[in-house]
Amino acid sequence: MPILMEELDRMGKPLDLLNLSPRAKEVQDEWVRVRGYWPPNFTSMLVLDPDFLAAFANIGATVRASGPLDLKTVELIFVAVDGSATHLFEPGVRIHIVAAMEHGATVDEIMETLELACFTGMHSLSFAISILDEEIAKVPAT
Repeated sequence: MPILMEELDRMGKPLDLLNLSPRAKEVQDEWVRVRGYWPPNFTSMLVLDPDFLAAFANIGATVRASGPLDLKTVELIFVAVDGSATHLFEPGVRIHIVAAMEHGATVDEIMETLELACFTGMHSLSFAISILDEEIAKVPAT
């Protein structure tokens, strides 16, 4: 989305992020009702396709509304997902750290969550090393 926004601006076709359609406003209001916050970096997606964002919101809303986990734990899981090596979504990490703390998470719990998330890239590394070993074995000795 940031790239699309930059290119639209460059072409002189910036999105109006202030005057939301009734549907976009409805989706935003529901997001805030369920989560208690609005991620500003989602506004462009909201303007371009509010129905997509509503469907996306329903995935997370279900976990919050009917799952056995408390909201602090749900937010810590989102910190881990957004902070994982395969995702690295900085705005999400920020939003979910704040939300986790608002639901009682400590700095130590957030740090431990990030420490656990850092291992998600280890499988890729170990897989890549075995490929590198195979390729090195094919190189003639000089």
